[in-house]
Amino acid sequence: HTVSFAFDMSWEEFFWLVDGHEVHVIGEELRLDPAALTAHYDRVGIDVVNVTPSYGLQLVEAGLLDADRHRPTLFLLGGEAVPDGLWELLKRTEGTMGYNLYGPTEYTINALGADVDDSAGSCVGRPIHNTRAYVLDSALRPVPAGVAGELYLAGAGLARGYFGRPSLTAERFVADPFGEPGTLMYRTGDLVRWRGDAQIDYLGRADDQVKIRGFRIELGEVESAVAAEPGIAAAAVVVHTGPTGVKRLVAYTVASASDAPEPAALRARLSATLPEYMVPSAFVELSALPLTVNGKVDRAALPAPDLGDAGGGRAPKDAREELLCAIFAEVLGLERVGAEDNFFELGGHSLLAMRLVGRIRASLGTPVQVGAVMAAPTVADLAARIGSDARRDALRVLMSLRERGTAAPLFCFHPASGFAWQYTGLLRHLDADRPVYGLQSPGLAGTQPDVADVAALAELYLAEIRTVQPQGPYHFLGYSFGGTVAQTLAALLQERGEEVAFLGLLDAYPPEIEDWSYIDAPDWRERLEREESGFLLSVAGLNPPEGDAPVDRAEAVGAIRDSQGLLAGFDEALLGAIVDTNVHCVRLLSRSRTLRYRGDVLFFTASRSTPAEEAPGLVWPAYLDGRIEEHVLDCAHDDLMSPGVLAEIGPVLARALASAESAARD
Repeated sequence: HTVSFAFDMSWEEFFWLVDGHEVHVIGEELRLDPAALTAHYDRVGIDVVNVTPSYGLQLVEAGLLDADRHRPTLFLLGGEAVPDGLWELLKRTEGTMGYNLYGPTEYTINALGADVDDSAGSCVGRPIHNTRAYVLDSALRPVPAGVAGELYLAGAGLARGYFGRPSLTAERFVADPFGEPGTLMYRTGDLVRWRGDAQIDYLGRADDQVKIRGFRIELGEVESAVAAEPGIAAAAVVVHTGPTGVKRLVAYTVASASDAPEPAALRARLSATLPEYMVPSAFVELSALPLTVNGKVDRAALPAPDLGDAGGGRAPKDAREELLCAIFAEVLGLERVGAEDNFFELGGHSLLAMRLVGRIRASLGTPVQVGAVMAAPTVADLAARIGSDARRDALRVLMSLRERGTAAPLFCFHPASGFAWQYTGLLRHLDADRPVYGLQSPGLAGTQPDVADVAALAELYLAEIRTVQPQGPYHFLGYSFGGTVAQTLAALLQERGEEVAFLGLLDAYPPEIEDWSYIDAPDWRERLEREESGFLLSVAGLNPPEGDAPVDRAEAVGAIRDSQGLLAGFDEALLGAIVDTNVHCVRLLSRSRTLRYRGDVLFFTASRSTPAEEAPGLVWPAYLDGRIEEHVLDCAHDDLMSPGVLAEIGPVLARALASAESAARD
């Protein structure tokens, strides 16, 4: 018995007395000395150990399961998620049975149990006798196996509520829609999922969700991935907020052997299995994780990380580069940034780019647009472009988002707004050796292209593409209107006998599914003009006023200029060109017919705005001869290019591109 009597888990040992067993109560001094405690276990022959996984790892490190000493027959775990490494060790240890017990205080004592030998990896198992477990979504609907949901418990072990706290009781103990009338279930706040073998995986706490750079992260999921790496015995992951307010994930690790992995190697391995936004920015090695009196990780006692220099490389060559290096470092929350470090590869994204240009404008007194950062993301390149015609560079039809690399380039086609800047959010997730280019509408520069339909526009873009890649195999990606362009150009190239190795569509659909008759209505342009200010605000990343009232154009332009955001610094002529480009793209769609593409398609669906009858599996097969690999995203169409959603898309896209390139070589 090694935990506080205030911990309900501690009382389970006393039930063993009823069955004639002997219970050893361990004092605080001995509990805090794992080596002395394991020696005591060996000396008196302890057969059953009931500890938290964090404390259990310390006992294992101190020799509890060594072959030359008395091993416990039963190793009970509870109170925390069990790392896969400890789970696998218990499976391999002869003569010792491992068992994981799950049960919140509100359900005395345990509700779920898992035999280590019955599962290849860590889980919390199945409901015990007289217990019901539900995995539900936010509307209290059961979710299918493999889908995350919140765990609710009901049954004989359920408490009546919280003494003297009726409001909290009503919040956590809710009516059980699946039980007898009048029965309750407890909302645990734990995120879990059913497995195919009817056992339950623990994913983390719902209130352990953190939000970094616009997307939500489960700390428990990151911890499990870190702890599963070779050479790591235990891990804890927390969010560290730097002096500039930039939040970063920090992993604290305990090595299982003297040859612990270097942080760079550990980061590289995690990058292969986790989305980029879930990979910790810093790793701190400890001899042991600090624990509370109940044996759980004491996160408040973890030491502050030394984030050090994430940037490096060439030092600034003049005063302007030196100032820009300082501003880059300040905005990114780093101590130092080199003159040739890439803003986006250091963790920058479109929201931070807005902050960056605002700081540059304030420091240099020079109008700088976000597009300049997109076109020149290093300090050296940006310093060279400030004062030149940055607007011209930002509005190029073929815009280089990353020019260097030996892999086949990825060409990304603009949505109806005409810009391709949004794709910079993918750079961190893609192979650093892959060049990335954005195709932007010529209409942004003032003159809409004289083309009749999407196919003619695709021909215009092909001429630009040929300047950097004269022949295939080509790799195309398109969002919304850009997806229509990408699919059309891919089909045109195939008709000419050229090879397209990859086609990715981001919530793009054949124009045939739309009713375009409204474009011929006499008041269409007038109606659009009333809406265009709201459209500009949305492109700029600003929220239009609520309700259906039109937005005053002058107010919208003023708000955009004051925002220091995506379109800040643009004159009214360019803002008008954005609206004209949108109108032009809609007209092209209405005149176009979808060509047939022979090949597989990687498709991302914005589920919140896609009607069931327009699902890609229903509307695209008439125009495709290959397989559709669909990835459903929990977002609306207009949110698809936000940093958080791009962080979900990026790793999937990177794997698909690597697979396509490998297939092309074979």
